[in-house]
Amino acid sequence: VHIGVVKSWLKNMTAWRIEVDRIATDGKLQVTCEPVKSGQDILVGDRIVFEPKRLAYNCKIGLHVGEEGESFEPMQPKEKPTPEVAFRKETWIDHAVKTVCEIEKLLERDKHAVNGLAELLGVCKDEVKRAAKLAALLHDFGKLTVKWQESAGVHKYAGADELLAHTAQREYARFPIHATVSAYALWDILQDILPYQLRKAVLLAIAHHHSVRAQQVPTYRLHENWDKALERAVGRTGLDKLPVDRVFREQQGSTALRDRFPPLEYERLYTAYVLLSKWLRLADRIATGGDESAIFRYEDWFERL
Repeated sequence: VHIGVVKSWLKNMTAWRIEVDRIATDGKLQVTCEPVKSGQDILVGDRIVFEPKRLAYNCKIGLHVGEEGESFEPMQPKEKPTPEVAFRKETWIDHAVKTVCEIEKLLERDKHAVNGLAELLGVCKDEVKRAAKLAALLHDFGKLTVKWQESAGVHKYAGADELLAHTAQREYARFPIHATVSAYALWDILQDILPYQLRKAVLLAIAHHHSVRAQQVPTYRLHENWDKALERAVGRTGLDKLPVDRVFREQQGSTALRDRFPPLEYERLYTAYVLLSKWLRLADRIATGGDESAIFRYEDWFERL
């Protein structure tokens, strides 16, 4: 519902803001509820609950004032087969290049969104495409650490072509966190390459490509051949050489990213983040699944949440 409509309802009705957050320590959901005092307290993206005595929903006209609302009938869950997931050994270079190829296809499919984002940010569409390709190339950079590669069975003296992005193992729970490490290590590398909103959106999309709002960064040290692996992947994608001297090569204590989530009221940054996150997650899933049917398996899995 448009924010102006909600503010008009507040003149005659009581409302509450609901916030749902995931507790980092145990993963449980925490729900808070607070009364909304005036329309000035409402921001785009808020979840607002109104009195059911004063507001109703009609499938033809939507929400409307003046009738008492009825409870929704819960939908019966449908039995669905568990989507197949491909577990196969894949080098880091090959997966990075494959994800870039898949995101290029998605950008062509969503060219209207690419043009719209470029217009919103005041940049050319090639700038948006380059940001998306960089997100795809660098999303698993955090796997190029000594600990992650050791967990995958790769020794610390392995060559660049031996570093892995995936293994044939089904148990990834014991692998170190890599998404936030990717964003943290690369925080300064895109500084002179992309405009501010695109740079920030790329880094947050990378940090969240497995878990939205992820922020914690564990200790890490990059593998001695990380730079060679990155250089070869860049060469195969046609992207410009990256300033690797700006990469944070190790972090000796646990820390956190500077930002947890782009503010909803920052329209340009938030829109760029949403689109880049969508393209990156789908490209990564298709590249991992091996064919375009993976996109449907991904959406089927996401619906379960």
